[in-house]
Amino acid sequence: MADGVATSPVLSALLDELSRQGQGGHPNGNQGSLAAYPIVGTIDLLALAEVVENAVGADTSNQEEAKTPAELNAANDG
Repeated sequence: MADGVATSPVLSALLDELSRQGQGGHPNGNQGSLAAYPIVGTIDLLALAEVVENAVGADTSNQEEAKTPAELNAANDG
């Protein structure tokens, strides 16, 4: 894995939330274990999505759903 992964705000937020949910959190110096992160039982995907949105500074309201297909196509065309 790239060195920048360890300092990624998104990865850090995900690991913190997984730890809060009892999933183990940050691996002890083994970044390679993140490629096959073990999940025990169930996880709260809504909570994970929220921490990722917060880490990247996203608005939690889905503004894309409010756009028409023409607006979305125009945005994709640059």
